[in-house]
Amino acid sequence: MNPLSFSRTLVSSLLALVLVSGFQASAADESAPLEVKISKNRPKSFGESPTILVPTVYVKLPIAGKVFVAKQGGALSVLGGGSANSVKAKAQYAVDGLDKKFAQQIAAKVQEDFVAQLRAAGFNVKTYEDLKDTDAMKNAKTEKQHEDWGMPVEKDPSGNVVFVVATPSDEQNFKSGLAGGIFNQFISRGKSTLGEGTIIIPTYTIAAPQAWGETGSGFNRISAKVNVAPGMNLSFAMASVLTEKGGWGDVRTKDQVINIAENVGELTDKDTTDHAGNAVSAALSALSGVGKISSKSGFYNLKINPEVYEAGVLRGAKLFNAEVAKVAAEVKK
Repeated sequence: MNPLSFSRTLVSSLLALVLVSGFQASAADESAPLEVKISKNRPKSFGESPTILVPTVYVKLPIAGKVFVAKQGGALSVLGGGSANSVKAKAQYAVDGLDKKFAQQIAAKVQEDFVAQLRAAGFNVKTYEDLKDTDAMKNAKTEKQHEDWGMPVEKDPSGNVVFVVATPSDEQNFKSGLAGGIFNQFISRGKSTLGEGTIIIPTYTIAAPQAWGETGSGFNRISAKVNVAPGMNLSFAMASVLTEKGGWGDVRTKDQVINIAENVGELTDKDTTDHAGNAVSAALSALSGVGKISSKSGFYNLKINPEVYEAGVLRGAKLFNAEVAKVAAEVKK
């Protein structure tokens, strides 16, 4: 398939409803400049101590998801001779090739870079290996593992994307909580239980495949489409801080970092459109005159290229890590 070609297109005189399959697999262009825009909340907390404690990192990798968009005909389409037509597009996707060993390998490399960049900024950094014999760490509880994945699984706030939550090891997948949040296992009465040093725990959320919906309208025309492509975005990242005395802060991305990898695997798709249902809707519309509902759906499977996938995650993580290290260095005491 041509790298920029569409998988299939459905067009009618009044409706346009498209599902786009995206690109074929190729390595990310590492030379392309990417900008990471960040916001800072109480950044001085990052430099509160010359010692930084990094008990873990969290890398959220999508394993399944869905996108849905719809468009209703408006006044212009009615004036132009149309009726209150509706168009809908939806897609579901699954990711093939992720497993626990690979996900933890990625998280370990992300942690390694995070620690290295903080050390390069002049901090004494302690990791889980340095802290695991402390009472606080021995008493720390871990999240429940999904029986199929061997890692915790969670949904995004919209309920549309399912992630595995990877950490460098099982022991580092600490249980969060409402009161202490990400620091739930290392906070008591508002203060750190890990002793001297400032705790920083970063979280990275990856989008792969890229999936988004679009709608449009014009005189006597409405459209809805879902796009799915085998690229990768850093959809969100945040480094959270808890100082020894209970101070807090964070550095987070303002926007997605698009195309940290242009292609991370082979994307295949299957048309799951209910053509019979569309036909029934058109027939009923002809009888009632109240407009028809036309929909198109598809199922996508992304079989990842492990080498390219890992490189993409690390590219996004390293860009964010550099920003965190810069903030910490600027406020270092």
